[in-house]
Amino acid sequence: MQVHMHDKMRHPNLRHATCGIIILYNPDIPLLLKNIAGSSAQVERLYLIDNTENNDRYAETLQTIANVSHLTLGRNTGIAHALNEGCRLAFEAGFKWAVTLDQDSVLPAGYIDACSRFLENKACHRIGIAGVAWNAQDCTENQEANRVFRVITSGSLTNLTAWKAIGGFRNELFIDCVDTEFCLNLLKNDYEVWQLPYICLEHRLGNDTSEVRVAGRHLCYATHHHATRYYYMARNNLYVSELYRNIFPQHAKVLRKEVRNIIVKILLFEKEKQSKLSSVWQGIRDYRYHVTGPITDKTPTTA
Repeated sequence: MQVHMHDKMRHPNLRHATCGIIILYNPDIPLLLKNIAGSSAQVERLYLIDNTENNDRYAETLQTIANVSHLTLGRNTGIAHALNEGCRLAFEAGFKWAVTLDQDSVLPAGYIDACSRFLENKACHRIGIAGVAWNAQDCTENQEANRVFRVITSGSLTNLTAWKAIGGFRNELFIDCVDTEFCLNLLKNDYEVWQLPYICLEHRLGNDTSEVRVAGRHLCYATHHHATRYYYMARNNLYVSELYRNIFPQHAKVLRKEVRNIIVKILLFEKEKQSKLSSVWQGIRDYRYHVTGPITDKTPTTA
């Protein structure tokens, strides 16, 4: 692919063209401050988008940090809406790229340098998002960047022009599968999705994540999410699968399979099986009834 000079993103300019967006919801303050310290040194500005209902205990502290903007939404509007608010602020401020982060993810030193090297000699206007490795098992310094069908939003470098062009993140998903749908929407609109497996992100996968190994080899992670989280995972995987089944049938098949995998992992490795399986079934049922949005606002369904 021919690369035009105006499409190149050189190393010295990337930091000034990039902001960070961190989504907050009842954050662990010491961990959040560690996150802010690791991120603010690598980007021009940090936007903290806060879904916490009452943030009085830490709001004043955040307001004193240089180059940090703290937007209080006053309620839990969901990860998708919060990401859209952060991207909107960044886009209106003239930033070209945004690093999106969860509150419990710590940006590694040298992240922007690594992204800048990746972007050199690339057609940057066609790159929609570049993400990091999903977990430590996938992280390797010797592997080249590769095109994939999805990355997680935490630790991803997002092209804000692409975000604007495709209409942003889907608010109706609330949480879970928000990143997958965004990536599929990018692909549908001829943007590229890349993974940079040599960047390792310090990131929590669940409340009490444990690795499952068989014969000394990694099999999966038991994430031990709250039952409500499994509701969204089941419902939204099926919802997004339905949205893209005609365009990307193989990717849609992967999403449907993940719902089955969730059920298997709950049965084999997790506690509180009954409540979690009940939530999964409710998510499947609500998908069939075309229920979206937060679970607290949904119309009750019947068996």
